[in-house]
Amino acid sequence: MTPEKIFLRYAFPCLDTLCYELGKVDENIVKDIKDKVKSNTDVEKKDLENLFPAAIARIKDLAIEKNRTEYWTVENIRDYFIHHHNMIIDNGKGSYAILRPETKYWCKTRKAKIKKIDGKLIELIYEDHDPRFDTTRKFYNLYNLDLNEQDIVTTHYRFIIEKL
Repeated sequence: MTPEKIFLRYAFPCLDTLCYELGKVDENIVKDIKDKVKSNTDVEKKDLENLFPAAIARIKDLAIEKNRTEYWTVENIRDYFIHHHNMIIDNGKGSYAILRPETKYWCKTRKAKIKKIDGKLIELIYEDHDPRFDTTRKFYNLYNLDLNEQDIVTTHYRFIIEKL
C-alpha cells in the first residue's frame, strides 16, 4: 500500500463535507476523485496536498513531533488517522469548530469489530456508538477487503478503510 492510497482511503470520505458543507472543494473535483476511487486509479500526492492541506499539515507536524525524518509514509498517515485525528475533532480545531454534531460524529476514525457480513454491507460493533447518529452500525466495504466476522477494522464515515 502506498502512502497516497492509504491517505486517500482515510481522507476520501471527507470530500462531501469539504464540498457541500464547507464549500472548500469544487463539485467537479469531488466527482473526479470519486471516479478515481471507484476505478482504483491513483491520485497524485500533489493533488492530495491541494485537496486536504489541513490533514497534510497535521501529518507533517506529527512526523516532526515523533522525530521522523519523512512525513509522507504509511506509518505516519495511519498514526495520524488512527491515534490523532479524533482529538482534532474533539478539540474543535480548524473547520471542525463549525461542523454539525452529526458530521463530527461521522468524521471520526474508529476501530470496530465485524459482527455480520452481507456482501459489501458490513455490520460493526464499536465503542462510541451513538444511536442518535447511527441506527444500523452498517458500513461499506468499498475497497473489497477480504473480511471475516470478528475481524478488527478501521472506519471513517460509513466506509471500512482497512483491516488491522
